[in-house]
Amino acid sequence: MAGRAQEAWSRRDAWALLGLLVGALAVRVAWASRTLYTVDSVLFSLGTERYDVAALRPHPPGYPVFVFLGWLLRKVVPDANAAFVAVSIGFSLLALAAMYALLRAWGSRRAAVAGTLVFAFSPSFLFNGVIALSYTAEAAATVGIVLLAWRALEAPTPRRLLLLGAAWAVAVGIRQSLFLFLAPVVAVPLLGIGPRWVGLRDMMERAAWSEGAALVAALAWFLPMLHFSGGYATWKRATDLQSAYVVFADAVWERGLPALREHWDRLLYFLHWDWLVGSLALAAVILLAWKGRLKGVLPRGAGLLLLAWIMPVTLFYLLVFDGWDLGPIGYILTLLPALYILAILLGDAALSRLEARWPRPRAWAAVGVLLVLVPLAGLAQGSSDLVDDQAVAHDKWAAEWQQLATAYPANHTAILTWYSWAHVEWSFPDHLAWTYFPSYKVPGHTDWALFFSMQHHEQEAPFIAKYVAGPGQPEHPIPANITTIIVFDFQMAGENGSPRLLDPAINVTQAFLPDGWRVLLFHPDVGHPTVESCFTAAARGLGPDRV
Repeated sequence: MAGRAQEAWSRRDAWALLGLLVGALAVRVAWASRTLYTVDSVLFSLGTERYDVAALRPHPPGYPVFVFLGWLLRKVVPDANAAFVAVSIGFSLLALAAMYALLRAWGSRRAAVAGTLVFAFSPSFLFNGVIALSYTAEAAATVGIVLLAWRALEAPTPRRLLLLGAAWAVAVGIRQSLFLFLAPVVAVPLLGIGPRWVGLRDMMERAAWSEGAALVAALAWFLPMLHFSGGYATWKRATDLQSAYVVFADAVWERGLPALREHWDRLLYFLHWDWLVGSLALAAVILLAWKGRLKGVLPRGAGLLLLAWIMPVTLFYLLVFDGWDLGPIGYILTLLPALYILAILLGDAALSRLEARWPRPRAWAAVGVLLVLVPLAGLAQGSSDLVDDQAVAHDKWAAEWQQLATAYPANHTAILTWYSWAHVEWSFPDHLAWTYFPSYKVPGHTDWALFFSMQHHEQEAPFIAKYVAGPGQPEHPIPANITTIIVFDFQMAGENGSPRLLDPAINVTQAFLPDGWRVLLFHPDVGHPTVESCFTAAARGLGPDRV
């Protein structure tokens, strides 16, 4: 089926891939983060202690396979961050192995080595491989499914179709968005390729093998997820809220063309660390859409697979949701490997044609090395800067705050938090903590505020149930033994450019931890008997001047 003869794998490929994986492993182990990086990292970790999507353990839609892997590893590595970072590193290596195999199937050994090497050091991919998030797992699943789809397209045997379907279901269990993103990829070998699609009977037979395996594998994680989350209705309610308030809240059909422009700008921003893929990959996408395949660059059928890979992800990020305004963002790792593959194969094909016209093996070998080393140096520097700016800085921030537990013991100190609520819930389990969680039906305007308490890695009630209940919930009295309340997020006190949320009558003072780390705090008084009473009416969504 391939449009050109391909070199068979040899021992040189095995050694090359092994060397690449060992190098990638060494860098990631050396740069591994020491603390849970984001809210999602904490929620994944809470899910390993007690899984319940309705209680945000983790957040909807559930990520059951990813959390299960973290749970398994915590049996050996008790530290949650270390366990999930190990999962991220493991999936990084799997993604690189799949990348090498796919480039080897579609191109030369030179292309496979070069593409795997530069992708290993691409900033977005490397950074996500040293923190406790699921994005390298998503990258590995994506590239792996494309590889399996290619194998099934070459020879649609029952074994290959079964493996493709089962792997797709497991991938969806890692991140549920992969159901949508990879469905067109999985469909390609079911439909066949050539002047005509395969007949309906063959399609149905292929689908029976593939989708039957997918159904069985999906039920293996879907049913336990529902069981531990209180049943289908409870899980669906939580997932619907996540969809309405996060995934589809900024869709183009909700806000029109301004949203499309913002999504486009963010997509470019998320790609800017990986400048290697720029013009070459864009040119390849244009040619792919225009010609249907890249003659002489891609084997027959690979172009259709790449379109099935690139288009759903790109359209979803442009039209629906592409993450938050700030980077780095892991979502790009569903798209980035495809762009690297296109860029590398285009460059390799161009070099091969030049070699055929002017046979100078040593000279062209030197040129090929330079073409890899020059961008590799920039990518490695970008990766180092990104890890320093994000993971290392976060580790330092978390380490500085740890002294709070000693300086302000839990028997008379409580913590009030906002943006950092998950960090507080995880890092200070002995302290009573309250979270301010404003609800925005209109962006930037607090319609009502949800308050809930946390202690010992547990919330007072499932978050989703409290959120669905809406305003008018019972208030939280401040216990008599609490003499100091730490304002963990300074924004609540009107710092960092934010309007003050706390009642102006509350005297917020500053103090310093033994290492000089600044903290804000106040002492409860009779005028503020509950946590809610410590906030202005506007901050609670009760006044005309809403936040």
